[in-house]
Amino acid sequence: MLCQQDIVCGTDHQAVCYRELKKIISKDSHIGVVSEAVACTGVLAKGLRKEYSSSARVFVPVLLDKFKDKNTICVNNVSEALSIMHM
Repeated sequence: MLCQQDIVCGTDHQAVCYRELKKIISKDSHIGVVSEAVACTGVLAKGLRKEYSSSARVFVPVLLDKFKDKNTICVNNVSEALSIMHM
């Protein structure tokens, strides 16, 4: 995991961060970059908790689309991120 902190403080630049993460997850061809971006969404979901629920709606369709990938690392990260979002 990238970060082991329990709670992340909200910032004013979250929308920019979410937009860039979504763009990376949906359009980047480098599987390592996509996998780390997916892991970042999981860390954000874990840290922001209820504040992340509105943003999770943006990421869920993109993450579900990544289940089509054949790379097991990416699929495992997607599964972990979605389970964290569900908590």
